[in-house]
Amino acid sequence: MEKVFPEKVTEGTAGVLNTLFIAEAYANFGYIGIMAGTFYVAILVQIMYITFIRLPKNPVYLSLFIYFSINIPRTLVGGFTDFLFNPIWLLITGLFVGILVFIRLRMDLFEFWRKRRSRIGT
Repeated sequence: MEKVFPEKVTEGTAGVLNTLFIAEAYANFGYIGIMAGTFYVAILVQIMYITFIRLPKNPVYLSLFIYFSINIPRTLVGGFTDFLFNPIWLLITGLFVGILVFIRLRMDLFEFWRKRRSRIGT
């Protein structure tokens, strides 16, 4: 960063200049960051892929799969800290899964009351 933007370094506004997540992992954590970061990102991407393959195919999970399929390569050329904690990923996943759980609970509750009403009426 000192070679590319020395004025930003002197101002104290410079961040980490990288083209792959591994550069930021090295800048923040050294050689341990390179090794641990590589394994962490590989495991995270593989677990997400396997999870999406095994989930039922409905519009919610398919839209999440598409979102992450587009967003993960962008993050690979971005920063390593996006893989450690990405609040946007957590919010989007929580929103979609929350909607799906709400719909499932509502359907189950409706089915429960329908069965109960048919037993009482007969």
